[in-house]
Amino acid sequence: GGMAFDKDENLWICNYGADKPIAVMKPDGTILNYSISGSGNFTKVGIDKNGYKWFASAFTNGLAVYDSGDDLEDTSDDRFKALNTTNSVLATNEVTTLEVDLDGDVWVGTKEGLYSFECTGSIFNEDNPCKGTRQIITVDGFNGYLLQDENIKTIAIDGANRKWVGTSNGIFVQSADGRTTLARFDVTNSPLPSN
Repeated sequence: GGMAFDKDENLWICNYGADKPIAVMKPDGTILNYSISGSGNFTKVGIDKNGYKWFASAFTNGLAVYDSGDDLEDTSDDRFKALNTTNSVLATNEVTTLEVDLDGDVWVGTKEGLYSFECTGSIFNEDNPCKGTRQIITVDGFNGYLLQDENIKTIAIDGANRKWVGTSNGIFVQSADGRTTLARFDVTNSPLPSN
């Protein structure tokens, strides 16, 4: 479903529907597989600044975060956490995509808008866990959640850390912090053949 390299050049792979849905290929070509509790229907993987692997789960399974610990071969120090509407700011469990920005923050697209997790270092902290942010923005004098009515299809981060968000209604270009819409492209103002 998705692939991402970590800082040690290990390639992390979503093995959609497999008994061991997380795979990693080490630089020497060795492949390891991991099983976790819950969904194995991962469609996208991103790696944050802590080395934690974030997975978008298909259907209505939310997010999964996996810490492979210090030794890829030893699973005794591994940690896993599922994120959904019960333990995070997500308003829906229908996660469609995710992307890690240049600051190492995780941006999550859903069928009901865009969310960010800037507190990734505390994701496994039981006393004060990271729940993410649903940013409130002002548009035409009214406050609302960032892209709250948009079905997010994909996210890309450019060299200035801006978020390019592909939706069912075209492309939104958001500032680095996500709070300002810098541009919007659709069939009326760009060469896009479809929104």
